[in-house]
Amino acid sequence: MAALADASHSHPSGRRGPVMSRATGVVLLLALALGVRVASAQWVADGAPVSVGAGNQEWPRTIAGPEGSFVVWSDRRSGDADVYALRLTPAGEPVAGWPAGGLPLRAGPGDQYPFGIADDGAGGALVVWIEEAGSLAAMQTAPSFAARPAYPFGPGGVFVERVTPLGAPFAGWPSGGVRLSSPTRRAMSPVLVPDGSGGAIAVWFDMDSLGHNAVAMAQRIAPDGTLRWADGGIRITDSTREQYPNAVSDGMGGVIVAWTEGTISISTETDLYYQAIDSTGARRWGASGRPLCTAPGSQFGTWLASD
Repeated sequence: MAALADASHSHPSGRRGPVMSRATGVVLLLALALGVRVASAQWVADGAPVSVGAGNQEWPRTIAGPEGSFVVWSDRRSGDADVYALRLTPAGEPVAGWPAGGLPLRAGPGDQYPFGIADDGAGGALVVWIEEAGSLAAMQTAPSFAARPAYPFGPGGVFVERVTPLGAPFAGWPSGGVRLSSPTRRAMSPVLVPDGSGGAIAVWFDMDSLGHNAVAMAQRIAPDGTLRWADGGIRITDSTREQYPNAVSDGMGGVIVAWTEGTISISTETDLYYQAIDSTGARRWGASGRPLCTAPGSQFGTWLASD
C-alpha cells in the first residue's frame, strides 16, 4: 500500500479535489483520463466534449473499462448543482440510449456534488455524492445580504446510487439514491471503493452542527441497495479528530482507510493514521488504527493504491 500527499484544494462543500478551470459549460476533455484509445478516429486532438451546456459543469469523476467509460460530474445548468452521468463508448461517443450532455442522477433541491464512482462488475456503476440542504445559487441571487441563507446549510448527507449500463437505476434501488450517513450530522468528502461482489464501501467523515467532533465513518452497500453495516455507518476508530479519509479495497470485501488526524489549523499539528475494516465492518487494527506518519510538524492528506 502506498500513501501520497494530496495536493488538492478545498471545495465550498468541504470536498477536496484537483484545481480545475471553471469555464462555463465545459467538462472533461481528456481522452487519456478515460482510458481509451486516443488514436481512434472519433477522438480529436483536444479530447471529446462530455457536456457543453448552459451553466458550469465541474468536478468530473471517471472509471474506465474495456467497453467504455462512465463519467459523473456536478452540473449547474438548472442553477443548483446537480449530479449528471454519461456512459461513453471506447470511441468517446455517448452509448446508445444515453442523452447527449448527460443523464441527471440526482437533480433535487439544493446542491449535490459527486465525489466518486465505482465499477459494479456488471457493466454498471455506483456513484456517491454529497447532498446539501441549500444551494450556492440561492445565496448568489438573494435580494439582500439579510435574505441570504446561512452557509453551511446544515447537515449534509452522503448518498449512493447504482445505475445500469443503460443509465437506469437498478431494480430495487430508489430514484434519488440511498442515504448512507446520519441525518443529524454534517457529512463530507466521501470516497467509494468496489467490494468485489457488485456492491461498494463508502468512507467519509462527519461532524456535529458546530463543526466539531470529526469522525471517519464507513458503510457497505449490497448490490441490491441494502446497507450491510449499522445505520449511519460504522466508526473507523474511537477518535473524534479524523478528517478527509481515503480508502482502497483490501481484496477481501473490506477496505484500508487512511486519514488526517487532528484539528486542521495554523496553530496545531496533524498526523496520518490508517485502519483496516473487514467485510463485516469490524476493525482489524484496534480502536485507534495505526500511525502512518507522526513526524514533527503537520502531515495532511492521503492517497491510497493497492499493491
